[in-house]
Amino acid sequence: MTELHFRKTHNNFLDFVLATKDELIIMSPYIKLEPLKMLLEKVDPAVKIIVVARWRISDLVFGSSDLEIFDYLKSRNHSLYTHHQIHLKIVVKDKKDILLGSANVTGSGLGLFENSNIEAIAIDSLDEKYLPSIYSILKESKLVTSDIVQKLSEEVEKNAILKENQKKIEADFLRIEKEILINSKTSLLVDDFLFAPSVEDLLVYIRNETHEREVDHDFRILGISDRTATLEQLKQSFLNSNAYSWQLENITGNVLFGRYSELLHNSLMDDPKPYRKTVKDLVSNMFSWTKNCSIDYEIVDHAHTSSMVKKVE
Repeated sequence: MTELHFRKTHNNFLDFVLATKDELIIMSPYIKLEPLKMLLEKVDPAVKIIVVARWRISDLVFGSSDLEIFDYLKSRNHSLYTHHQIHLKIVVKDKKDILLGSANVTGSGLGLFENSNIEAIAIDSLDEKYLPSIYSILKESKLVTSDIVQKLSEEVEKNAILKENQKKIEADFLRIEKEILINSKTSLLVDDFLFAPSVEDLLVYIRNETHEREVDHDFRILGISDRTATLEQLKQSFLNSNAYSWQLENITGNVLFGRYSELLHNSLMDDPKPYRKTVKDLVSNMFSWTKNCSIDYEIVDHAHTSSMVKKVE
């Protein structure tokens, strides 16, 4: 059965490549040095590794790919090829398994940064009837040599000013985009909120192998695929969740439980709107998770209700 993984995909990539025994083929338009090293450092040195990148001069000038990957691969006796038409992102392991999806071998593609791309990858067994097509792409690709790298390096150096201009343009565009979107609403659904009453409850569910629906839902919301995730990993994932982002944007000062419920109910875009009992359960869960995971808020408990106080900076 096909495995699907979303958002932070580096652990899935890493598990996949580390299981290689004989041959690993990586095809990705954009490849950065540090993410590539992260994937390959612990692969058995006896494994034959073939890497294919797009490697147009513009990719290297603007930093989409790194020239340094050539020296790194060469030092480990691996081969680098270039094919200017590739747009596919695949990793083939031992001619038997394939990882494919939208992610390039970059920090943003593998989810190594706080604001990384939203990616999706699939892992499945590879029908051998597709191998000729994969190897035909290799046959069309050009082997990268030291002479080619030297010439490309000279072109990158000559056009360094273009990269500086690009950074300024991208910064301007980012500012404009934020101004355009500043008053727009992000879709917020009941499904964005955790179903386990607290992080401790989620760990108990996992340990006792109970509440499978809640566990599956919450791990998807947290962007975690490994059921052995630590308490600290769960806490950090909660702080990166859409629900907590909504809370940071909408809950300021002293907000009572009832007022929080009202704000959340008005923000939810489910159709039909959820029952208020459902919303109260979500708020109760948010209070518990916040109390255990966040330093931005203090949860003050009272006899009949609770208030949330934004942490004073």
